[in-house]
Amino acid sequence: MSAKTYLYLNKNCFKSQTIEVLLQFFNCKYEVVYFEDQNEENKKKIIQQSLTGSVPLLQNEDFFLSGTPTIIKYFMNSNQDVKNSLAKDDDHESNLLVEMWVNYVKDNVWIILEATNTGNEDIK
Repeated sequence: MSAKTYLYLNKNCFKSQTIEVLLQFFNCKYEVVYFEDQNEENKKKIIQQSLTGSVPLLQNEDFFLSGTPTIIKYFMNSNQDVKNSLAKDDDHESNLLVEMWVNYVKDNVWIILEATNTGNEDIK
């Protein structure tokens, strides 16, 4: 990732928090932009770039990704150390390992964070 990567996150959203927790382990370079700290004009621009119409949203130059699992996969595949630790001879197996870890996060970390943030939803 040579270009600057921006993560548009909601401070009180368990999905955003899941991404932030995982990225501490991935040692990826990115800049967090908290959605609720933006003015109305910037909020509108951010949401227009999101295919789901919500945050979390990743931006790398003109490339945008929405959705927590997809953003996690992006960083897992972008980090050479993480990629090397998961890599096998068969690329299909590597992809399945990434998928397995994303599912683990969704089924474990995500649920814990969701339970601690009851009542907080994604901002749309």
